[in-house]
Amino acid sequence: MSKEKKRKIVEDKTKDGLVYFEIWGILFILFSLILLSQLGPVGETLNTLMKMIFGDWYWLILIFLFYYGVMMIIYHEFITFSSIKIKGFIFISAGLLIYSHFPIYNALEAKLTNSNIISESYNLFMGYLNRQSVRATYGGGLLGAFLFWIAFALLGSIGTKIIAILLLISGVAYLFEKTVYDFIDDIYFGIIKGYKASKKVITTTIDKMKAVSEQNKMQKGEVEIDKISVNNNDNQFESIVLTKNETVELKANKYLKPNLKKLRYHENKEVLENQKEITIQNAKIINDFLKAMFLNLEINEVYIGPTISSYIIEVENSIKSKKIINYQKDLLIRLNVNNIRIYEKYDTKQCLIIEIPNKYRYLVSLREVLEESTDNNLIPIGRNYCGNVYSINFNKMSNILVIGNDINSKIDLLKTIITVIYCKYTPSEFQIVLCDSTKYELNDFQNINHLFFPFISDFQSMKPMLIKLYTETERRLSLLNERQESFHPLLLILNDFVDFYINDNDYLKYLNYIMVYGAKVNIYIIYATNNLDEKILTNNLRAQFDSIIAFLINSKEISFKYLEDDATKLLKEGDCIVYSRTENVNVRIQTVNLTKDDEFVYIS
Repeated sequence: MSKEKKRKIVEDKTKDGLVYFEIWGILFILFSLILLSQLGPVGETLNTLMKMIFGDWYWLILIFLFYYGVMMIIYHEFITFSSIKIKGFIFISAGLLIYSHFPIYNALEAKLTNSNIISESYNLFMGYLNRQSVRATYGGGLLGAFLFWIAFALLGSIGTKIIAILLLISGVAYLFEKTVYDFIDDIYFGIIKGYKASKKVITTTIDKMKAVSEQNKMQKGEVEIDKISVNNNDNQFESIVLTKNETVELKANKYLKPNLKKLRYHENKEVLENQKEITIQNAKIINDFLKAMFLNLEINEVYIGPTISSYIIEVENSIKSKKIINYQKDLLIRLNVNNIRIYEKYDTKQCLIIEIPNKYRYLVSLREVLEESTDNNLIPIGRNYCGNVYSINFNKMSNILVIGNDINSKIDLLKTIITVIYCKYTPSEFQIVLCDSTKYELNDFQNINHLFFPFISDFQSMKPMLIKLYTETERRLSLLNERQESFHPLLLILNDFVDFYINDNDYLKYLNYIMVYGAKVNIYIIYATNNLDEKILTNNLRAQFDSIIAFLINSKEISFKYLEDDATKLLKEGDCIVYSRTENVNVRIQTVNLTKDDEFVYIS
């Protein structure tokens, strides 16, 4: 019986075995550095040899050797050439070598009648060495010449170019662990999406310019009256003269509820239908995984949301859940995804929930949530993991803390809340206090009709505002005790006033008072920040918030400290977790994806 030859694998995990890999890694790193920097006669000679073999792309091979050496030191194992990414690198290298050898072929075409490209390339390179040419072109080197010769002999000039391009596309697709079809599909839809986005930006800019132009015309009108005289001598008013050079500025218009039909829906055509096929396929993969684990479990419910698909599995005990969580890396490989979120939840039954990001993402529009929200006491802000509209109920979420490292999502959430209030309520039905230390994130709302106090963007203005809000809270509480009155809602939005919390503890007493007693008289607070320093968000301050809305948080430790959940696996662009302390419930939602068109609601 013949013995099968196998590559030598060092399985010794002792110090000697680990040093073995580290020595090889150091040698690869030194070799690549010596050749790249051409150190001494040895470095120059080897550098020239590498140029002759790999052509003008020799540095790419040396960078790969350097990277390979670093990986050997870190992971203590040899490279696996069956890896998709390694295949991708090889395909890209082959495509570049073939394509780069076309200039050499064009230069030597006259000499190829009685010879071949490989030998003529070799003679050309040797001529470089004899003449000691500094700026010589090596094309794809001898290896590129060999690959070029094979492709050219079989398919000719045009066929060789096609082969080179196909190798490049395949290599890039494999490098990002996608099929060639998916890669081409992404490029195609990326171009279409970019074209539509550019077109939308241009049309929106033109519309906005027209709107501003019309508004300027309305605000400033020339008065062409030369003189208005009064003939009655007994009249106490003197004659009034207006010249053509004077202008009259119109006062701000009264509040008019916006027409929701002027808002636009997002282009979500076929998004859910395309995602449905992928979600069903993933469900089959998960069931096969559960069957392979001998857990006697299967998926009970599947929900397709705007951002994620949720798979709910009823489990008998936590032991089975922990086994699935421990093997989630295997599930990631089976599903061929980079991000997955698994957690336990107990409602009427103990369940394990698996959340997988959607390949086709549904964009939630402001118009759709406003149209579907019929309860006048709720503020719709997006859709939950089931696809239903999710709304803030200030009677249950009176003090809300908004945190996360995704700045754009935080800004869009605050803008959504303000815009929804503007669209649903008149200034007499709902009022807002806006405090924005950034001076630009909420600047568009500084002149809206619903402001209880002028727009605040500096530290000094915070003090009189809090005194006024404290006084209003006291007034309402006294009236509540006397006549059991109901009051219109008043929302205080604080956006990143870090200095206020650090420098002036006296005025924090006013804020704490409002947070404790304000909800009784319909005064609510939203505090939003990207600064997660415990010196600012102290335990005492965090305890005052009954709800937390968390976007992507970079640190897992901070995420569990503030949220008791993992927010590191959230996606950007509005994907968040809403945590209610009173109900001890976490809900994953996708907030409204605002567009420039939505701004016309409150600036027009």
